[in-house]
Amino acid sequence: MLRGRAGQYLLRHWRGELSLSWSYWINGSALGLLTLLVANVAAEFAATHSLFASALLGMVLILFGLAHSLWAMVGIWRSAGRHVQRGGKGVWASLAQVMVMLGAVSLVTALFTRIAPALHEYALIVTGNDPMGKVELQLSRDGSVLLASGGLGQGSAAAFSKQLRAAPDVVTVMLESHGGRLREAEQIAQLIRQYGLDTYVEGLCASACTYAFLAGADRAATPNARIGFHRPTFPGFTAADEEVAMQDMRRVYREAGIPDAFTDRVAQVPAQEMWYPTHAELLENAVINRTSLGGELATLGLNTATSVERMEATLRQEPLFIALEERFPGALNEVLANTRQAIDQQLTDGEVWTAARAVVSERIPELLTGASDELLESFLALALAQLQALDGLGEHACALYLVARLDAGKTLPAAILAQEAHWMLQALRTPPRADEDFDQDAAVRAMGLAMDSMVPEHVELISQFSAAAEYSSEHCHAMAALYRHVQALPVAERQIALRGLFQDSPLLAD
Repeated sequence: MLRGRAGQYLLRHWRGELSLSWSYWINGSALGLLTLLVANVAAEFAATHSLFASALLGMVLILFGLAHSLWAMVGIWRSAGRHVQRGGKGVWASLAQVMVMLGAVSLVTALFTRIAPALHEYALIVTGNDPMGKVELQLSRDGSVLLASGGLGQGSAAAFSKQLRAAPDVVTVMLESHGGRLREAEQIAQLIRQYGLDTYVEGLCASACTYAFLAGADRAATPNARIGFHRPTFPGFTAADEEVAMQDMRRVYREAGIPDAFTDRVAQVPAQEMWYPTHAELLENAVINRTSLGGELATLGLNTATSVERMEATLRQEPLFIALEERFPGALNEVLANTRQAIDQQLTDGEVWTAARAVVSERIPELLTGASDELLESFLALALAQLQALDGLGEHACALYLVARLDAGKTLPAAILAQEAHWMLQALRTPPRADEDFDQDAAVRAMGLAMDSMVPEHVELISQFSAAAEYSSEHCHAMAALYRHVQALPVAERQIALRGLFQDSPLLAD
């Protein structure tokens, strides 16, 4: 009986049989406000539930709101048309119809700019077709590292939770993601905090991914890692909606210890753009609390067979390794053998790449011995640029560099990496200089000229360089000073000094 009465009531309004005042103020305004109140309460409820539940509820509320708006406007319009016949004033009927027309224009505008985009996005999420994708999770062979890559779309947090329950030894989450849904990212962040995990980035962590990264107990990133920020958004969001989401982002960042000034800068970045702070800015603003030199986790061996196959396919297409194989036949096989052995031993990624690069490093002395004066000059400039770039990354970076174990791709600036690749290709493709007498005494005299103007502390370090048990930033400073003083020599002395400096048995060993 109640259903029949409700149906009759809805139908009477639709036909315009109710009074104009009742149709306008009760069915239109009052029920509209009630619908808005229900939507706000539902949004608060959805904030504590899954993205799927939120999207489904969002669809229901949008469709209900559209149905109510259409029902209310048609009923008010028809009731206004009968208002004069019922003894009412025509001015009120006209005003009501004007308001209906304005409401219809507003609704149509909102339908195309806000409602339809949001409804479409919700539908994709609910049907399992979230365009953000779903996170891909891979566990390292020793079970201590969880690699989370790809988009953080619907279902990502559930998958993350399931993986953590099945892998109790996970200590670090390595992130490689362009972002995704803030709801999923925030729930992943809650799991990271709950399990007390560290977070780590070598490549990219942008947008919503920053929520997960900032949840880490220890937050580390390499100097070349790209951690990106912008204002949050969602299809159909108005400026007011974005500001509400931005306030929530401020809360998340503040709880992670990020200064308000940094978040103010994020708030100025449109949702369609991305701001990648420098490594120094990330450290200064507590986004990261530790600089990693890269490769400190064992993720290359997630699947040994495919890892080696992918690496081999990559190396065979790289111009550098093509030139290496042409100059030193069999070198590429040595690289692959070293790589396979390192992966089998479950070494860290940095150690795997060190094993691969060892073959290249072993050939550099031979390349330098037969290099032209021009190549020696450019190698000196390259080495000096590398030392200067490493200054400030700590003693550990310098020590790794001096023993050829630094992961340059994750630490040195792109311009220096390009310079290094260019030099290696030139050196590999340039025939060695013809045999000629080398005047060792002249080289010693030239090096003496360079070292005469150096400070005694640096001279002492240089004289003991080859016998040093370990290296520090002071060794890098001493080497950089030597390189600068050699660069300052007259051309003839500089060229003979360089030939002596970079021989198989360099002058530094004397």
